[in-house]
Amino acid sequence: GDKRYLRTGDIARMDGDGFLYLTGRSKELIKRGGEQVSPLKVEAVLVQHPAVRVAVVFSVPSALWGEEVGVAVVLHDDHVDRPDDAILSIKKMMTTSKELARFEIPAHWKVVLDKDLPRTSTNKYKRAGLADILGMSKKVEETACSLKKNSAKPAVVSTGLSGLRYCMAVGVMFNHIGAVWQGDDERNPLTYGPAWWSAKATTFYFPATTFFVLGGFTLSHALNGKPVKKGTWLSFYNSRFQTLFPLYLLSLLCGLVNVLVVCRPEIFSDEFSWQPHNDTLTLTSGKLAQCQTSPVEMPYGAWLLMTLVVFCFGLQTWFPLWLLSS
Repeated sequence: GDKRYLRTGDIARMDGDGFLYLTGRSKELIKRGGEQVSPLKVEAVLVQHPAVRVAVVFSVPSALWGEEVGVAVVLHDDHVDRPDDAILSIKKMMTTSKELARFEIPAHWKVVLDKDLPRTSTNKYKRAGLADILGMSKKVEETACSLKKNSAKPAVVSTGLSGLRYCMAVGVMFNHIGAVWQGDDERNPLTYGPAWWSAKATTFYFPATTFFVLGGFTLSHALNGKPVKKGTWLSFYNSRFQTLFPLYLLSLLCGLVNVLVVCRPEIFSDEFSWQPHNDTLTLTSGKLAQCQTSPVEMPYGAWLLMTLVVFCFGLQTWFPLWLLSS
């Protein structure tokens, strides 16, 4: 007859020899924003510290993320008298660990006695509802209310990024507020009006990808980025290249197909202009160019090659390298 299956809710992995290893329960996974954290994985790192006798990882309600990672730690007897020092040392080990991402590092810590931790009938530690039992849910809720009441400014990721964001906002307003021409041909700088409109003709340009870089810095600070420290640069770049770079190259390939279709040599202008108009885009053949070279003027083949090199290595946001592409 038909096979019937029982969904147990267990999480498991199978090795190359076909052996099945149970690694946890699906209902015990901590769902922090868009990430899922395995308590067993975090506990396996915690117990490596000599001060930790028992570590139980569980979910703590969060107004921002839905759930945060919390941990109850039972210390060895020789560390019980100095719990603050022990927790500080454990946190330092977790931060420098290469086995955990930033979102997997516990945000809430509590030192407890073994008798304070509830157990199941099979003598296993219970994670469900542990935040309420230890009084951590109420503490988190009070902290969130206090922050809402007292916070007057949003969190600042970096004063440098904030300053750059302000400069770019001023540039955007300069580009879009007010008209820049008089007459019928809006793209011809010869028809610009008085001094203000003439100044407006020198549009404030910034590579559009700078906006994405700023957004990436902000998101990585808030989500799953972990501080890059000495000795971890290689693993940091490897993890990002392996996951993101293939997709980035695929998007570049799609963009290259589009460029080859809409920007052919016969409709390419090897003269650059910050304000393209009919005079600068009219080719010697009389046709109207559909694309133009980079600020560093070069023929079609060299321009296409340099644009590919700059974009493949992600250099399009760095001055003066972005002047070699368009």
